[in-house]
Amino acid sequence: MHNHSKLNNMKIITISLLLMFISTTTNAQVTITDYDTCQYLQQYDGEWRYTNGNDTIRIYLRYHRTANTTYYSTTTTTITDRLWGWHEYKRGNIVIESNYQNRLLALPSENDFNPMFSSILLGLPNCADTSKRLIGFITDYLQQKEWHDVKASLDATKTIMTWHQERGTSLNDPFAGMGMTLPSNFILIKQ
Repeated sequence: MHNHSKLNNMKIITISLLLMFISTTTNAQVTITDYDTCQYLQQYDGEWRYTNGNDTIRIYLRYHRTANTTYYSTTTTTITDRLWGWHEYKRGNIVIESNYQNRLLALPSENDFNPMFSSILLGLPNCADTSKRLIGFITDYLQQKEWHDVKASLDATKTIMTWHQERGTSLNDPFAGMGMTLPSNFILIKQ
């Protein structure tokens, strides 16, 4: 009977260890990958230009894919495609606003958008090439670095972009800058 009791104790210990192992593995982190990718964004890479009298606006767009990992109760990797952009606004030979000098620097590996490095972030809703409409925002450095909402429509050839920007709806701060440095509407030609 002594051996039978020992055998039962061993079974109990084995079952307990097995249950602890299952419990630990069940509570382990799960890796999830979330994709927001769009193969159509690459076609907008390069310089776009607007000229009207003395005013010249240059916008440089670069396709950028990032992978971010966040840790909560699970590990989530988010892969995102966006257009990062830089702009320069000149009146004659006088530069009014620019971060254009940053356009060829290495892009960060994570989606850590820094408005002092890149001033524009755009995406193509639902990655629908037929929509020909980019949406996102632009940083207005001379208006206290506010972000203005951008909607850009493309013609059928995707060489002419109609740019519309407006103050974001969340900018209700009475101390925020008034107006915008760039015009609210202009037409860019792909260079």
